[in-house]
Amino acid sequence: METREIPGYYYDPDKKKYFKVVKNAPAAAAYSAESVKRRKLEHDKAQKARIAEGYKKRSIRRSRTLQDPLLGGFLARELGTPPKDLLVDCWSRGLCSKGSVRLGLPRMGRASAEHLFLGTADEKRGLGIAIGSIGDGLHGTFIPRDENDRIVQDTAAPFWMQEGHYLELVPQVSSLKYHEPSSKLLVTSRDPGVAGGIYSLTFDSTAPALPAPDGTSPPGWDLRRPNLTHMHNWSRQRNSKGRVANTCAPAPAANSSLICVVGTSRGLGCYSSNGTMLWLENLSSVPPHLKAGPPPASDILSIDFLPNNPQTVLAGLRGSRKICLADLRQNAREWEWIVHRSSPAHVRCLSEHHVLAAGPNHSMSIYDLRFRFRETSRNRPVVIFPEYRNDVQIHFGLDVDTSLGVVAAANHPPPMGPMGQGMSIFSLETGKRLDVPAVRHVVQDSPPNALVFHTLPREPNASLFVSRAGVGCVVEKFSLGGDHDEWTGENFGPLAF
Repeated sequence: METREIPGYYYDPDKKKYFKVVKNAPAAAAYSAESVKRRKLEHDKAQKARIAEGYKKRSIRRSRTLQDPLLGGFLARELGTPPKDLLVDCWSRGLCSKGSVRLGLPRMGRASAEHLFLGTADEKRGLGIAIGSIGDGLHGTFIPRDENDRIVQDTAAPFWMQEGHYLELVPQVSSLKYHEPSSKLLVTSRDPGVAGGIYSLTFDSTAPALPAPDGTSPPGWDLRRPNLTHMHNWSRQRNSKGRVANTCAPAPAANSSLICVVGTSRGLGCYSSNGTMLWLENLSSVPPHLKAGPPPASDILSIDFLPNNPQTVLAGLRGSRKICLADLRQNAREWEWIVHRSSPAHVRCLSEHHVLAAGPNHSMSIYDLRFRFRETSRNRPVVIFPEYRNDVQIHFGLDVDTSLGVVAAANHPPPMGPMGQGMSIFSLETGKRLDVPAVRHVVQDSPPNALVFHTLPREPNASLFVSRAGVGCVVEKFSLGGDHDEWTGENFGPLAF
């Protein structure tokens, strides 16, 4: 704000005070007429120099070569000014399709998985596994690969290992999460009846992990023998009528007694290893002086545990634009809140202090938990994603890989132009949308509902798995590397689908 000029007074910007100009004072005095006149001339001269310097900066035009990730990055490194997105930009441009597998059965027709899980079926074989929800059923398939990490059809394997498998019936699947301490795949169902609640899916692991000489021994996860257990249902409880499960977050290994935290339409629930469910206080009962605006709804859309803190979760609430920082050991009245621009459909903890929130109204941001303020206004993000597109969708695909520093998200609707594919990859450092030529053909008709970053056995980096509409639901793999060896120039040959 500009200071007001008062005749006969001089405003000192350093001391932020007005001083009276003394005409008869010695010339060496600080606020004599001569000293004030000299200071004004020096100030005007410095201001003109700053304006001229700004004009010079505007006239500088950087070469388009510097925008190229390889050559521009090399020159920028030689000049000592490497761009922040150099590594992720090179990674995104180097992505290519490494093949695909059919998750469901061909007779299902054109379908797409709503939720997807990637895991390791056999570590010594290097065999991956994909499990997804298509309609009201769980389907799974193995992911065989060649020596170049491309998905191929292993004709030497038994026929049951070459096709997709229908596993079990679970109505209205809302999430698929893997609980590593118990080696169980947790499945939540938003069915309001007796079929809803929490399920656990395991497979027969009594088969030997090493293959037989003829190569016909089953892997550690045998898709022919799934074991589905209905762990908990609350539809008949007196105070839980109308409560449905929207999502869950498996507890980390440090929290031995807790299996998962369930996000429902009426708050949070903690499911323990002894089979008991502890319902936490309804989030809408938080007193008004601890939050701004009307009481938030208790419909939980997403949950994630805070790293290095197995007793603290972040939960995104529908309709309230709020993210709850909940300590499971405290009363709900002591929880803290972060205000987002829209309903946080996805909440992902990037580190101990940073959290990513994404939802409708084209809103995706990263917040620093160390600088959370009072809930009277929206919190200021540290990183925004201006090219993220999601108008009204709550259920959409999103996944984060913190080791690579990228986030993949579906576009609703797909943007126009040469980069108008159904999904986009962004940099977590700057929020810039990365150019990924390999995914421009993906989901031209509908954006994907399931995106997963996962590192398969014997691979150094994570690959991106995309569930796209196709006959029997197609899961396509994207990873770094082309169809030829960059060192020897050897061509790997076409993919065998």
